[in-house]
Amino acid sequence: MDLGPLKLFARDLNFEVLALDVTIVPPGPDGRLVPARGIWITPQADTRPSGGELQGVTPLRTIALAEPTAPDPIAMPIGTRILAPGRSGAPVTPWDVVAVERVEDHVRVRVLPAA
Repeated sequence: MDLGPLKLFARDLNFEVLALDVTIVPPGPDGRLVPARGIWITPQADTRPSGGELQGVTPLRTIALAEPTAPDPIAMPIGTRILAPGRSGAPVTPWDVVAVERVEDHVRVRVLPAA
């Protein structure tokens, strides 16, 4: 049994219900803005050491971008900025892309708060 259509339906439903409007700002002087829809992915486990060793470390966050609106990872190099609220209802803040991974029908982007 082919589960492809069911997986696509579930993906589309998740993005319809949970996604936030985000804007992708590629690096460079052209000033092009790319609208997209993204879902913040909750980390499965905190892999940072316990204790005071890393008190000032800012954890990476991951946002999933739907394939139809997501630019190709090659077009989203390190240094790309994503403008997105940290959660639903929060103000839009800038995030810097530090890694991009294509996963089946969407793109996962690892980001840090912009400096």
